Amino acid sequence: MYCYLIPGKKPKIFREELLTNNQAEYKAIIAALQELTDVDMTIYSDSLLAVKQLEREYKIRNSELRKLASKVRTLSRDREIIIKWIPREENLAGKVLDKLLKGW
Repeated sequence: MYCYLIPGKKPKIFREELLTNNQAEYKAIIAALQELTDVDMTIYSDSLLAVKQLEREYKIRNSELRKLASKVRTLSRDREIIIKWIPREENLAGKVLDKLLKGW
């Protein structure tokens, strides 16, 4: 399960099984980029690994994450996309997911 938030809109929640935390993080970024196709944006993530990999500070050894990162880069072309790390306790999308999971 993963989600993303756009200010002023309802959270977008996706229920996919068999995803690692890192895959879910990438898929949330991809979904946000696909929804807002022609705008510059700042994306906040509590996954330091994903942020560092997308900034090319860390190598991506996992082939599935490499594919997902490539898709993020393709969707980011011709616009300014900033991806910033935030602590987990500041991640509003994570709080939405926590509430959903506690209700299951």
